[in-house]
Amino acid sequence: MFWEERIDILKKKYSSSDFRVPFSDWSEILKNIENRFVIKENDSYSFSNWADRVKNKELVVEAFLNGLQEFIERLNESQNYWVVLPLGQESTSKHMVYDCKPSVILEIADLSRTDFFIVGKKYSWFTYFNCDREADMLHIYKSGSKETPFEEVKTT
Repeated sequence: MFWEERIDILKKKYSSSDFRVPFSDWSEILKNIENRFVIKENDSYSFSNWADRVKNKELVVEAFLNGLQEFIERLNESQNYWVVLPLGQESTSKHMVYDCKPSVILEIADLSRTDFFIVGKKYSWFTYFNCDREADMLHIYKSGSKETPFEEVKTT
């Protein structure tokens, strides 16, 4: 099944308030994310290869991949988030953006089985979910100093 067909199934399954494909403003959303959180090397080289170009990339979580659901469930279930998904593992793979609630994020992650990015809707934080299926490991990276919903609670 093609990726577009899978997305069409999700659009039928969920209301537009839970899952939306931003057809008209996708490039503006990706530009906003890229300008804040991704190192820009070349103006003609955009919306691809983000994993290697995250600004101030910092590892915030290392866990087994089966813990992915636990981390996604830390998101506010009544809020939507930007989810950016590379269509392929190549560094030049096209990036797609979706506006969705955490329950849909879990489904997208399961359907795609690739790395992905979650960004706060107001662009206040950015995370990169590196899903190493061979090693069964999940690495969550962030950009910048803003706290994300995925960081471990530190007690002192």
